[in-house]
Amino acid sequence: VKYLLTKDDEGGATLAEWGLYAAADETIVLQLWDANLGVRAYRTSDAAISTGVPHQIAVTYNGGGGATAANGILVYVDGAVVASTATNAPTYVAMENLTALVHVGSLGDATHSKKFLGKVYVGPAGPVYEQAVLTAAQIKNDYDLIVGALGL
Repeated sequence: VKYLLTKDDEGGATLAEWGLYAAADETIVLQLWDANLGVRAYRTSDAAISTGVPHQIAVTYNGGGGATAANGILVYVDGAVVASTATNAPTYVAMENLTALVHVGSLGDATHSKKFLGKVYVGPAGPVYEQAVLTAAQIKNDYDLIVGALGL
């Protein structure tokens, strides 16, 4: 697993809220944790991303909780929404607003041993965390700006 952006302490479900990562098969996953119940809901891209080249990874979540929470997640790669599959949990209620910090490129364990070993662009190219559900047009615009800023 390659952790891209997480709000988690890796202490189990005590402070876990969400995590964005590339799975071992290079699919993109946004996982939501319900710390009170110890259950999770997540959405996984259907196709793997290519490695060795820069990508813009974006996800949106509409904030809806309940047994179908993962249905409110969209996954974008390089400015376009990609086919993905929701995995919901019948007992999932909602994320909790806990005290774990947001970590870029790692899971929030004490030694940051689970690092993303690739490059993460910062500054005008990202990462960007917004507490709003961006539209597909806004995601595409951000991607175009990143491509221009990095000269890709």
